[in-house]
Amino acid sequence: EVLLMMAMEEKTKRFRTHVVKEIYETEKDYTKKIRFFTHILEKARQKAMQDAAAKVESSFTDEKIKTLFCNIEEITAMHEDLMEVLDKTCATSLSYETPIAGCYLVIREKLGAYKMYGENNEQSQKVLYEFEEQQSVKAFFVAALLLGGHGDEDLSSYVFKPIQRICKYPLLFRVSVGAVPESRGVQVESGVEFGKINFV
Repeated sequence: EVLLMMAMEEKTKRFRTHVVKEIYETEKDYTKKIRFFTHILEKARQKAMQDAAAKVESSFTDEKIKTLFCNIEEITAMHEDLMEVLDKTCATSLSYETPIAGCYLVIREKLGAYKMYGENNEQSQKVLYEFEEQQSVKAFFVAALLLGGHGDEDLSSYVFKPIQRICKYPLLFRVSVGAVPESRGVQVESGVEFGKINFV
């Protein structure tokens, strides 16, 4: 019976390690993607200014750009802060003992940014549809994605990424808390810290 319990705990440790690594790696990839999305926003703003200066009739207006991208800059800055903490915490190793829960407290008070992004989704989709129906505008975004090395994705996938990510957090964290070995104090740390985070 003792050997069975030890074997089960080792299995739990391995699974917890896998979950911690997944949280870290997907967070790193997500931050990279929304950073690039912010880069596209900057390019769109530049084009809007150029079109306005040249008095060219264009769909690239400040209002539509703001509607499409909403507060992605705020969300990106939030995750840059999070990655800084995650990188420091996970610098030595990624294992079942890594106190990854506490890292997310750095953005706990800022997660409301996702509520604004979500509430804007319907309007954002209308602008996205309009942009994709106009060949010149669509070509601009396709070129921006290709030049950035992201030609395998389209603009709509970037618009959806923040919504997909915030919806994934509760599941990842529930699995993480449930996968903590009972003999480790980190179980208490995970349960308490994750419980303090109110995901939108």
